[in-house]
Amino acid sequence: IGVDTVTRGQLQCIARVARGSYYDANNSAELASVLGKAAVKEALRHPIGHEPLGRLAGPGARVTIAFDDPTLPVTPMAGPDFREIAIPVILGELLDAGVALQDVRLLCANALHRKWTRRELATILGPTIPMLWGPQRLTCHDAEDPDGLVFLGETARGIEVEVNRAVLESDLFIYVNITPTPMNGGWKSTVVGLSSFRSIRHHHRPFPSAGHSIMDAHRSAFQKILWEMGRMLAGELARRGRKMFQVESVLTNEIPARLAVVHAGDVEQVHARILDKVNEQLVLDVQGQTDVMLIGLPDADPYSKLSVMNPLLVHNLGLAYTFGLYQGKPPVREGGILILASPCRPRWNRMHHPSYPEFVESVIPNSADPFDAWDT
Repeated sequence: IGVDTVTRGQLQCIARVARGSYYDANNSAELASVLGKAAVKEALRHPIGHEPLGRLAGPGARVTIAFDDPTLPVTPMAGPDFREIAIPVILGELLDAGVALQDVRLLCANALHRKWTRRELATILGPTIPMLWGPQRLTCHDAEDPDGLVFLGETARGIEVEVNRAVLESDLFIYVNITPTPMNGGWKSTVVGLSSFRSIRHHHRPFPSAGHSIMDAHRSAFQKILWEMGRMLAGELARRGRKMFQVESVLTNEIPARLAVVHAGDVEQVHARILDKVNEQLVLDVQGQTDVMLIGLPDADPYSKLSVMNPLLVHNLGLAYTFGLYQGKPPVREGGILILASPCRPRWNRMHHPSYPEFVESVIPNSADPFDAWDT
């Protein structure tokens, strides 16, 4: 960082002799970026439970690189976003392997979230890709387009699995993600992010008992459903002679956050390593439960990203996400008191969340029961 010409030459010589790589930076932001690129390149060339990326595709191969939508992370990273760091490195490895740039498609995994504009995607991809890539090669997933979806069938428990056609029909499918909590990453990236209501209704719905928190990855029924779906997808890919390549990352618990670790390769083996790092960053032991818990809610959540908070999002943030931030037992005992503090302004972005005002104004006044609301 900030070395003179003579020193730069010496360091380049050392890197060359040691068969390493030399990276140059003028400031800490540039340094974070080049170290991130080096980490991604290392992960791609030495993956977990998978062949290196450079051996998975060649001339004529059709490749799809899917990535988390801008809802993640809620708190922006310091310096370039991980997707802005990782995707150009992946493209470089593919080009070196002989893949033509026009055979690569970028797909935003927005599930049932709203679609994002190119200007919004630039906040996570950087300005270059959204400006240079044509609209047919940089797209948002359309969960309501039957022609763009493939139904794989039902799992043994009757859970329907439907995903974007690109997952199955690409010669190589790569997923790039950020895992901010134990709920995210792994199979969730694809079987939710690139799915449809037909599939998502099986796990994004009220359940008859509290069960385990979705943040409790090894006990959560939510995660068990997703893994069941993911293994059906993996089986279908294997039948076609293919295997997904996952590039998964964890950020530090600072604000703003930095890249903590990146792993690539087999979905389940990579996610196991990622969960260890997530828990290291986020989990704190608490002795016993409390009678009263006071939580100040931020005026932001994943679904208000590049938009505004509204009353429905505040309820979801408080009663689902924030209260559910535990493993084992909740910090508040059964029968205890949970106090949530939020501005909870009565404002709506009717372009980004068009159905929300009607739900709050027409459905909830008639019944606060989640099962009634779901059926309505």
